[in-house]
Amino acid sequence: SLQNPSANPDMRLLSTGGVVAAVPLTLLPSEAPGKCMDGTVPGYYFEPATSDGGSGKWVIFLEGGGECATKSGCDDKVNTTLGSSKYFPQDATPYQFASSDQDENPAMHAWNRVLVKYCSQDLWSGTVDKPSVSSYGYRFAGHIILSSVVDHLNLSSAEQVVLSGASAGGIGSWINVGWLQRKLPHARVIVAPIAGFYSFAYPYTGPGARPGGLADFREEAWPGHV
Repeated sequence: SLQNPSANPDMRLLSTGGVVAAVPLTLLPSEAPGKCMDGTVPGYYFEPATSDGGSGKWVIFLEGGGECATKSGCDDKVNTTLGSSKYFPQDATPYQFASSDQDENPAMHAWNRVLVKYCSQDLWSGTVDKPSVSSYGYRFAGHIILSSVVDHLNLSSAEQVVLSGASAGGIGSWINVGWLQRKLPHARVIVAPIAGFYSFAYPYTGPGARPGGLADFREEAWPGHV
């Protein structure tokens, strides 16, 4: 109950003493273009605006979760939430710019907010909606999924849209912001990526350094990331 949020794992306490309830999953219609890696329908979590001033304002937040570029890497992802909606939680608590927590998201907590689940492993850039040998038998349709989500939400009355995301979702927000502005010419569309702007960089190699992995953005390290 709201009086006893600790009894319900789908709720969490705010620092202000209030409660944020989990948001139900919405799956796209089966006929909508764009599918997860395994062919299941993608989905999102939507919370409508809670103020009159926020009714024409939207946050579309793209979930992160890395990427795969080899068959073995994609095989590891396909049977998880990052490759199939079969594993999506039926309820989730949106976070960061999709959060309804005024402390966590002071500027946009009362807007329409959408957390789009990531199940394409292509940095939200893919347009491959039919599996083939060259795609390891999987689909990579992140851009198509985003387009179908936007169509399903019907943003015809949107005045301002913030496209955001974290990590892979942050990269995806950069990739798709120009397209989204063209799709919604009546609205002001801006991008606000979180940990989504990558460039060549040298990792720390001093005392206590750990292997850089995907954090190693030296040009010579890029072949090892694919």
